[in-house]
Amino acid sequence: MIRSDKTRLFQLILQNEFKLKSRINFAKTKVLRFDGDSCMGMYEGEKISAKKYNHKIRLATSEIKSDLDLFSTLAHEYVHAWQMEQDKDVTHDTKSGFTQWRNYFKAYYNIDIVSFWILRFAEKIEYSGIQFCANYTSIIERVSIGVFPYVVFLHTWFLGGFLCIMGTLTEKVYRMAKIKKVSIYDMDGTIVCSLHRYRTIVDENGERIDLQYWRENQDLALNDSLLPLAEQYKKDLKDESCYVIIATARVLNTPDYTFINSVLGEPDYIISRPENSNISGATLKINGLAKFFNLITFKDAEFTFYEDNVTYLKAVCDRFNIRGVYVPSKQGH
Repeated sequence: MIRSDKTRLFQLILQNEFKLKSRINFAKTKVLRFDGDSCMGMYEGEKISAKKYNHKIRLATSEIKSDLDLFSTLAHEYVHAWQMEQDKDVTHDTKSGFTQWRNYFKAYYNIDIVSFWILRFAEKIEYSGIQFCANYTSIIERVSIGVFPYVVFLHTWFLGGFLCIMGTLTEKVYRMAKIKKVSIYDMDGTIVCSLHRYRTIVDENGERIDLQYWRENQDLALNDSLLPLAEQYKKDLKDESCYVIIATARVLNTPDYTFINSVLGEPDYIISRPENSNISGATLKINGLAKFFNLITFKDAEFTFYEDNVTYLKAVCDRFNIRGVYVPSKQGH
């Protein structure tokens, strides 16, 4: 059931989260299909000008059965509208920002905008602890499929009977309820050495990073190496009670994501600089971290921030009253 009052309420909540520049238009239809499959929602978008976008979300009244269905579907499609405005690919990976938003909604709203209902799941590996009764068959479909500008949100369909939960859910499902500490890591000079593409400028204002040189060599990120503190970072990744955040002033590109995923290890959440952003690194990290201090999940967690830039370290720790660890380096400018 899609109630207009709930749609408006959820629209206000999601606009407050995503802060889109252009309004979203909604359309309801009884059935949505993509390649023959039933869809819960579909995003259609186009860029009209530098500051104006045409966003449209279609909702299937026959598929959305509850407020949870509605909110989760809208949140999923709002991510795609946000991607459009950020000039990112409308996809479901880390580079496009989708993974970060998915983790955020898991933490803040306790929902998964991909597999938002315990009996609807898209990634078998994530719910491998669910067992099935003998003689019952399930088909795990792609939750989101499509080619830009269409992105659809699909149901999971079950054949041959009902899904029976005989075991416990995977530890990953319960992990958010077990968070006892949050480890926040800067990248360059803290857990990653990128000195081979780093240099500074000295002027009347003192010594600072040569941003032009840094940007010209950003494609060399795969040649970066790990610093000693990266071992602790990797241990934190394996610790079920630890939520790991990377907070970097980098603009992350394909080589950066490749390095993170294949060498460093993917964290639970990434804070990075948007393209063409000129705000200070301290403000960038404070803005990115602020939401976590309002979440019930992290209310009793111990936060620790690892940083090689003294100014950033002091600003973040003073703002949130958390423990800071200074990591001496040659890149803390």
